[in-house]
Amino acid sequence: MKTGKVEGKRLSGTSAEFIAFLNQLLSKTRWAKEIHIVLDNLSAHKTKAVEEFLGQYPKIRFHFTPTYSSWLNQLELCFAKIQRHVISRGIFTSVADLA
Repeated sequence: MKTGKVEGKRLSGTSAEFIAFLNQLLSKTRWAKEIHIVLDNLSAHKTKAVEEFLGQYPKIRFHFTPTYSSWLNQLELCFAKIQRHVISRGIFTSVADLA
């Protein structure tokens, strides 16, 4: 919120990839006293490895979205804009190319 930046990354859905993303996020936000992360209820976000990681970094706080949450419409609008202005204008031959 302080910077107005959104950090995100496309992941395949494993907890190891998620923890790697969290480590990247920590390296970019050393100055932060707290880091609040909004998540869906993907099982990779709730593994024992993630719980152990969070135990080492108490400044990270997870906020899980409720299923079918209408306030997520704003986030959907953000992704729709990316779709209109970037994805639909590009030619991608693979998932790696799209990423």
